[in-house]
Amino acid sequence: MRALEAYRFWAWFSDNHSRYLQPRQLDSKAIELLCVELNMELEKYCAGLSAEFPLHENGENELIITASGYEQYFDRAEDLVFMAPKLKEWNITALRPSQWDFPITLEYEGLHLSSDQLWFAPLESREEPHLFGIEVYFKDYDPTKENVYFAAASKMIDTILGEKASTLDVQYLQVGQLPEKYNAYTILELEDLTAYIEMWKEQVMMN
Repeated sequence: MRALEAYRFWAWFSDNHSRYLQPRQLDSKAIELLCVELNMELEKYCAGLSAEFPLHENGENELIITASGYEQYFDRAEDLVFMAPKLKEWNITALRPSQWDFPITLEYEGLHLSSDQLWFAPLESREEPHLFGIEVYFKDYDPTKENVYFAAASKMIDTILGEKASTLDVQYLQVGQLPEKYNAYTILELEDLTAYIEMWKEQVMMN
């Protein structure tokens, strides 16, 4: 049944994909209506998935099938993209990919973040040594807005690691003020997070 629903979605997209090309030429209302229509079709396959269309400077047309970070829908997204038709105009991806074009900048509820101005320290648990967590440090941290900083840090980590890795590899997250003096061997630049996680996984497997 799932395969049939996936086939029906891609049959619809194949018939309508040209309407989604070059979104820069459309106004915001037209883009919104197109996205609503596509997501309504996607919900017929899985209500936990949605579609995103990143705007690339090189003009590449990309369709991302995202599970919005919900692990229970990762397989559904990957299965759907596995069945995607070969459309030369499109790069179709399952789950938001990682980004390596640093620095990464984003805005979240008044916070202007840049990946080269964020740091992290690993959080380890003796009770659960197989789980990995981090504390993200900001130069200008306001503890009265912890929820905002937490959400902004989550968004940045999702962008750096990609949707799947940020969900599966980072089980704990805290946020805080960057100390005035810190050890560069224990508090690291956030842009090094991917490499650090790979090193940590190797150590866990060795132990």
